[in-house]
Parts: sequence; C-alpha cells; structure tokens
Amino acid sequence: MRIRYTATVIALAAALTAFTGGAVAAAPPAGCTWQVAATPPVPGSDTLVGAPGTGASIVAPAYGQLGGVDVLDRKDVRITGNVVYPFGAGWLLQGSGSSVATASDQLPGVPFVGSPVAGQAESYDSKDDGWVMTNQIGTAPAIEHWHDGRWSLIQMATLTGTLAWPQYYSGITDLKAFSPTDVWAIGGIFQGIALTGTVIEHWDGTSWQLVPHPLSAAEGTLFTGLAAVTPDDMWLVGEQRNAAGLLVPVAEHWDGARWSTVHVPPGTGDSKLIQVSASGSGGVWAVGAQTIPGSDGLAGPLTEHFDGTRWQVVKTPDLGNSELTDVYAAAPDDVWAVGLFAFGVSQVFLHWDGHTWTPVAVPGPQKYNVGYTYNALDGTGPGDVWAVGWVDDYGNQTTYPVAAHLGCRS
Repeated sequence: MRIRYTATVIALAAALTAFTGGAVAAAPPAGCTWQVAATPPVPGSDTLVGAPGTGASIVAPAYGQLGGVDVLDRKDVRITGNVVYPFGAGWLLQGSGSSVATASDQLPGVPFVGSPVAGQAESYDSKDDGWVMTNQIGTAPAIEHWHDGRWSLIQMATLTGTLAWPQYYSGITDLKAFSPTDVWAIGGIFQGIALTGTVIEHWDGTSWQLVPHPLSAAEGTLFTGLAAVTPDDMWLVGEQRNAAGLLVPVAEHWDGARWSTVHVPPGTGDSKLIQVSASGSGGVWAVGAQTIPGSDGLAGPLTEHFDGTRWQVVKTPDLGNSELTDVYAAAPDDVWAVGLFAFGVSQVFLHWDGHTWTPVAVPGPQKYNVGYTYNALDGTGPGDVWAVGWVDDYGNQTTYPVAAHLGCRS
C-alpha cells in the first residue's frame, strides 16, 4: 500500500493537469469559506550558499513546511514547522484571527546532538504550558517544553535492558497535554529503521515514564494518533503487521485506569489508521489508508467511526491514489479530513455532514505545476478550523508553507 509518484519531470508536469480520482470537489458548507492566511517568509530566505564545484555563491530561496497545528482559541493558534533548506531546524509560528506570524520564542539549538526539527507532534494545555516533539540526533528521545516563559529540553523515558539505546530508540508520533501534570505521548520502538514495538509515555509534572499497555510487546505495531474526549476517555490508533503479514489497523482505549485493545475492522488489503479525533464519546473518527481494490498496492482513503459501541468503516468517495493524515471532529455532523495525494491527483478536503463524506476544493490559487499538501487540522469547533501544510511549486522547484482558516457566518 503506497502513494505512487511520477518518475520524470515531463510526466509530472503533464500529470498535474489531470485528476485521476472519481470524486468532484464541491464548495464548503453553506455560509462557510476557506481562506489562505498570509504566512511569513521562511527563515533563511535568500541565503547565500556555495554553488557545487565552483566555489561561487548564489542566492537561493529557503524551503519550509508546516507540520502541526494546535488551536488554543480563536486568537491563539500554535503552529509547528520545519525549515527544510538551507538548514534543518524547527520553526514555530502563531496565528490570530486569520493571520500567521513567526513566534517570538523559537526552539533553542541543542549543541552536539543536532538542531531540533519540529514535527507534527505538539500540544498545549494553555498559552503558558505546552510541548513540541523534536528530532534529536545521537541521543535518547527528548522533547521541548514551553513553561515559565521559555523553552527547555526535557529527557523522555529511556528504554532499558535489551531495548536500551543505542541499539534501540523510541520515536514519538503524537502528544496530548491536559495540564502541567498530565501529558501523554505515543510512538514506536525502532532498531535502525526497523519497527519492533510501540510505547506510551506519561508526564506527571516531574518526569516522563513508560506506561504498560496490551500491545507494548507486539512487534510491527505503531501508534500514530492520539485523541481525547476527556482525560479518562482517550483513544490511540495505528497499524500492526498481523501473523499473515497483512497490515491492519489497531486501537487502544484509556478509561482512566488502564489501556485496553478495542477491535477496529480492517479496510481492503493492507490498511492502517493514522490519526483520530473526538467530538464526544460517540463521535470518534479515525482516518488512514487502505489498498485500492484492483490496484497493484496503491493507497486509497480509509475512514472509521466509533459510535459509542463499536468501530465501523465508513465509505469515502474515490479520491485516487492518496491517504488521509489528519481529521478534526468539530461536531457529530461536522468533520474534516486532509491527506497526502499522489502527483496527478488533485488534493481535496473531505467533509462529513452527518450522512456522507463530500470532497471540498482545497484553498489557494490553482496554478499549473503547483501542488498543495494540507496534512494537519485543528479548531475550536464548527466554523473555526485551521489546516496547515506546504505548497510544492514544481516550476520554480521550491516548497513554501501554507495555512488556511475556515470561517462560517453565524
């Protein structure tokens, strides 16, 4: 199960004018409008770099992407990003209303172990306390904590015994902060690039600790999505390679005392869940990917719903070669999903109105040789939703950030 990309520049340019999915994009719900927010220049724009093999200098644009968004309220939107080129580093932004600016406090550099690179995993319990996962080189997992008006690097729980660093390491994929003394993190255990298990960690205000759970020793299992109805009603979703070698979705539920596995039906062929969101105990949605029937392993969208009793696969439109990477449940009848789309497949948002999923055209000027990737969502409820990601301009060979806001008339 994969997203296939066009191999040549010529084929790519031709493919970008085509739409291979079967769905036709519609407008947002009545009274609602998606608008692209102005974003600041990527740090390092117009940086002088050495031209390969000549010793000369040239002026080159910086490349940047936005990976995660956490909406605290309508005037306080926290966004994480990466400066991909000319240097790898985390980039924090802050939105207010429908505008975005570079945050005044950026992640500090970390000597000897590489600069932090912000990922999609971020969560704030208030404007004064929050967390951003970073990629650390040559060390056990660490995480940046915003507290007392500054960022500080905090060591996470270290694997021990036969799973100790440097043979094995844990990579965090998602976070949820409820208070300064109640934060959860999930991820995988890796040996090199091989996935060997999964981890759940908890912050109690003093330290990060590993938390036992049913699938902790299950090889080939990875949790990537974490959502909460309340601190005593949480969901994890992800993927697992079963005994037959098939990739299937998995889920665990927290009831305030323990984690337990909950059956989720598989999609077609190889299938997985990537993210989850909840508007209530009976309004939990998870999204991911499944094999397109009749294809040679290409990915298509997968959505599943928990109604308070059981999980069920919900039919989605034919979007072509794609996978859904995030979902935001604003209400039981108002759910948005975004994802990654192969070259030649027009990216859309999906909207659930309580009955069906409908493709909605992504915001932003539609130009030849330009492709949008909105891959993360969050909001405060119906009529206030943010989507972030990046734009690939294939003609100019640049990548720049994009953020969009959905506003609705009351």
